[in-house]
Amino acid sequence: MWNTPSSGSRARRGWFVFLLACALGVGCSSIDGPTSDVDTWKADWKDRSARMADGAVRAGDAMGESVTTAYQGVREGFEEPDVTNFGPYPKEYVGTIKRHMLRFEGVPDDANFQFGRPEKGFMNKGILAGGKIDWQGYLVDLNVEATTFAGQKRTKGYVVRMKDGEVVEVHAAAYAAALRRLEPTPGAAPPARRAR
Repeated sequence: MWNTPSSGSRARRGWFVFLLACALGVGCSSIDGPTSDVDTWKADWKDRSARMADGAVRAGDAMGESVTTAYQGVREGFEEPDVTNFGPYPKEYVGTIKRHMLRFEGVPDDANFQFGRPEKGFMNKGILAGGKIDWQGYLVDLNVEATTFAGQKRTKGYVVRMKDGEVVEVHAAAYAAALRRLEPTPGAAPPARRAR
């Protein structure tokens, strides 16, 4: 059996259509007459359509570049670092890193610092981002021992990225897997130092 709408639902739909037509009619009419608003509305939609089409073209270009970059990364893999572009060895790394940790990383003044030797390291962009070198410089392993509010000693491990003698970024050791190291040159780095 076919379901036929009741007369009440037909009446409600009729009122809805009437109100919608009135709203559209009011929106398109003015004191000067309906033509000027319709022309404005058409011009506005034409402008919006042109902007949307322009945006779609730019998005398509960006997606095309992204796909090309991802393809190159998958095809070529990770880029190897330029061995001449690590910058100078960070001679004053202990003081520089300690000042940075106290100022920007929330380490308390009475913390104990244990530094590893600076090693040449690098980081690539992801394969889908092309696998190119994102950073290269020196990596320094760091352990910071501090006393908690409860009086317990707690040690946190970090890996510090440095370039041209300055701290670039500090990573928690547990989340530093993207950082890669070159084989250290024997005798090139001073022994590890401990600072308070």
